[in-house]
Amino acid sequence: MHLTADVGETTLVQVARESRFDGEMLTLIDLAPATVLVAPGLAGRVSHVPTGLFLDLWYLEHDGTALREVSGVLTLMDPDAATSVGIDLVLSLPRIRESGLEYRARVISGFLPHSSGACVLVIGPVPTPRRATA
Repeated sequence: MHLTADVGETTLVQVARESRFDGEMLTLIDLAPATVLVAPGLAGRVSHVPTGLFLDLWYLEHDGTALREVSGVLTLMDPDAATSVGIDLVLSLPRIRESGLEYRARVISGFLPHSSGACVLVIGPVPTPRRATA
């Protein structure tokens, strides 16, 4: 799949077995090995990229400086979670951590517990890098 300027804004979906939050960093543990992409410019086409390529795409337009901040919504799927309502976040600085990814996260609305079970993180839509290929 080639991602070009014609793709438009892309929404990303990540699924993990567990989440941890220390007040600044959100870690998704046992992350599914691929990030799902939904690109409206491809007529709602759904695709996926491996985690390493996801990170390459994130940093591509910023020459590796990680200045990008993107909105996201984390939904806790754990039946013991206090809420299943999405938690609005601003995300930046993704990097591989343990068996998943870690983001700098700022909570905009909702309550994000220090730890939780299964979760789904919806990111974006984010501008698709113009030079990316997969």
